[in-house]
Amino acid sequence: MQTKKFKRRNPVARNLYQNRGGVHEKSKKAKREASKQETKRKVSEWASHSSSIFLRLFFR
Repeated sequence: MQTKKFKRRNPVARNLYQNRGGVHEKSKKAKREASKQETKRKVSEWASHSSSIFLRLFFR
């Protein structure tokens, strides 16, 4: 049986490919949409809380 010889690869090029990964960030559009949803959520929480206080004071 004959063993197959492996071709030596360029170690510098291999390191470049290994280092190109990393943490993926959300797109600007996704960040903007998340910000809008967070603002809407906060407003709705505030409105539900404020309206209950208003109703308690108004209908006493």
